[in-house]
Amino acid sequence: MSIYQETEYPWLIQEKHFVRDVIEAGKKVLGICLGAQMIAEILGGTVSPIGANKEIGWHQIYRNKERHPWLAQLPEHFISFSWHGDTFSMPEGARHLMYSEACGQQAFAYGDHVLALQFHLESTPDCIEEMLSRWSHELIDLSFIQQDAGIREGMNHSEPANRLLKGILDQIALSISESADESVLSS
Repeated sequence: MSIYQETEYPWLIQEKHFVRDVIEAGKKVLGICLGAQMIAEILGGTVSPIGANKEIGWHQIYRNKERHPWLAQLPEHFISFSWHGDTFSMPEGARHLMYSEACGQQAFAYGDHVLALQFHLESTPDCIEEMLSRWSHELIDLSFIQQDAGIREGMNHSEPANRLLKGILDQIALSISESADESVLSS
């Protein structure tokens, strides 16, 4: 599924309006994969196929020099699961945060309240097995597409990736708590 497939998935239209309203209201937003692509489009970026070579499997994600407080606990590089064939252009005003060998746009922040991640820190072995059962036909022999065996061998990366996501979610919760404290103090 891609965010530009509104004919096949008409619910995307309403979802995009909702996400736009939430961003414009200044609410904290975290988008993962399709969500990141949706945020990029909403903010004026374009979403398009990567090309012939999708990014599927366990891949190194690298941080660049830009920083965001929600990512304070992330190492300079880590392994995460990916399953996508689309990428996005960086929206104007966004800060490019991460990349991989296959995809130059892996994460960006917009202001202090929006974070978009192309990769899947949330993936569990059960989730990945479900993806394999549904979409294994996409596992063609290209450089950034791992095969079933390689994906299954990498399942040990799931737990550390989940811990990284927990760290991000903890930082988001902390920023919400601090915002609430500031509101109370100013009233």
